[in-house]
Amino acid sequence: MALCDNEQGLHQRDEQRRRLIYTLIGTAKLNGVDAEAWLRHVLANIADHPVNRVDEFLPWHCAGRLAPAYKHSASQRCDAIIGQFDGSRRR
Repeated sequence: MALCDNEQGLHQRDEQRRRLIYTLIGTAKLNGVDAEAWLRHVLANIADHPVNRVDEFLPWHCAGRLAPAYKHSASQRCDAIIGQFDGSRRR
């Protein structure tokens, strides 16, 4: 029983992560930002950024500083990123 409960918990956590990734990438796309460039920017700079100014990392605040999204190439890269997270726990 405990193993089944643990597996269900892992599945739920994976679903939450997947939804979070889809939301972040979708938000960047809706704001015309290359999702991969935006994620790289956030991950490269967030450690040294004041917590009370974290809203500066929102895609609509970064849009002018990052490459614009190109429909085909950005979508393919985003799909590849999602695929890495999507299959990370599956066996």
